[in-house]
Amino acid sequence: ITKELFGKSFKELIVDERMEKARAAFLNTSLSVGDVIRSVGYENESYFMKQFRQHMNCTPSQYRNKIY
Repeated sequence: ITKELFGKSFKELIVDERMEKARAAFLNTSLSVGDVIRSVGYENESYFMKQFRQHMNCTPSQYRNKIY
């Protein structure tokens, strides 16, 4: 039913929310990449990096460097 209402599965919505929180943390804090990863609920850094690359088309470091 979630997919019918929002066009995405519940899992996809959770990942989108986590990526948005990570993006905001990279923009608004000086937390390390590892600290941001843990703060948005990921334990596996490689999995987070893969998810972030899929959403933002760059690594967290590249994203942060593009902004500054």
